[in-house]
Amino acid sequence: PEYANYLVVAIAENAFTGIQSVQSIIIPDSIKSIGQNAFSDCPNLTSVRYPVTAPQIEAILPFTFQGCSSLKDVSICGTIKSIGMNAFYMCDSLENIYIPESVEYIDAGSFGYCPKLKECTIMNSNAVIEAEAFTDVAADFHICLNETGNNGVPVSIYVVDGILYTNDLNPVELFASRYSIPIVYLQGSANEDIPAIPLPEEIKVGETVDLTQTLGSNITEITSSNTSVLSVNLTAKTITGVALGNATLTVTFNGSTSSGPVVVYKPVTSFAINPNPLVIVAGTTQTLEVANVQPSDGYAKYSWAITGEDTGVIAISAANSTVCEVTAIAEGTATITCTNVSGATASCVINVIPGPSADNSLILPAALTEIEEEAFYGSPAESVELGVHVGTVGAKAFAYCENLKTIVIRNGNCAISDNAFEGCVNITIFCPAGSAVASWAQARTIECLPLSLLDGN
Repeated sequence: PEYANYLVVAIAENAFTGIQSVQSIIIPDSIKSIGQNAFSDCPNLTSVRYPVTAPQIEAILPFTFQGCSSLKDVSICGTIKSIGMNAFYMCDSLENIYIPESVEYIDAGSFGYCPKLKECTIMNSNAVIEAEAFTDVAADFHICLNETGNNGVPVSIYVVDGILYTNDLNPVELFASRYSIPIVYLQGSANEDIPAIPLPEEIKVGETVDLTQTLGSNITEITSSNTSVLSVNLTAKTITGVALGNATLTVTFNGSTSSGPVVVYKPVTSFAINPNPLVIVAGTTQTLEVANVQPSDGYAKYSWAITGEDTGVIAISAANSTVCEVTAIAEGTATITCTNVSGATASCVINVIPGPSADNSLILPAALTEIEEEAFYGSPAESVELGVHVGTVGAKAFAYCENLKTIVIRNGNCAISDNAFEGCVNITIFCPAGSAVASWAQARTIECLPLSLLDGN
């Protein structure tokens, strides 16, 4: 047979998501765009090679390589300017990464949950790195920076006659200092071994912070870009959060000046997780969201974690502060906890139920009382039975289950949402004769037969 060669210029969103046969990727210089999730969840992908230059490709978009558990070898081209949220999230085998000088921005979660990641070489010391870019990496993780320093200390910090002097730290040094990440400098010098001390990054409304506790008493000037949000007191050498907002804090100490952004926030006292509890089918993914935040203008900065013994039941496949994507692994019950920066917490109980059996029937727990909104959306099951304890069926709970034919509802008073079976064709409901469920089905011209026929009575 004859084959035609075509010039590939774009890779679409989700193009190779979950394909097990993908083992290595060589991206040609003809590529102009690569969509989100393009190679996510490819379990056998080990190597990705970008061209040396690809002028059209300026970003690695969010979730591009998320969940590629075997990925170890990554080459990023010198035209990439940003690495998107969760781009390499949960790349379990990634041990080191080289980020070229062209990269100016690294988003939250970019290298989150990469447990073997020990080293990240960053050639641009002015790159902006979001707070959660390197969460849950190896215990000995460090940054290699293309600057001059020694023993993790930049040349901008030095001691003369026992007095600490510092020039402004670059953004990567500030990031590393704030999150206690060691730096290995690619250019050595005979510096003193003195740790970099960051300025406050966040402060509550009404809270006062004594800067001498971290910067020492030799502070000669303190300024705030917005004193109605963040006030300063040079005499006491303190700063106070006045009102919600952002301000730039600048402090002169030991003869030099440092500055950085400060968020003044209102603490969150309580919040909820929605939905809660969550019923989810093994092998599927659903989203949890922060809800009912009190006060409503509290600082929206959250982290998500699974109870230790529950990691075999569910997994966090993506998270970005107020939203968490949960994937069900195996049948069982698990708990996921969300914590706000203010210290407030909320937990959600997740019940993972098995997917369709060999005969494509969906078997639900006998004690199940409620089926959440979109719980089985698009399920391939052909039949399902709702036990006598099921009292409610949420919106689109079984929507677009195109293979679904038989639905057994044991509780004749079960409250069913109008669009619970939207997109399902040729379905038959078996329920108690003359029940509220029978009336519901008849009003929607859904074939409804008495339960006695199914039970042989």
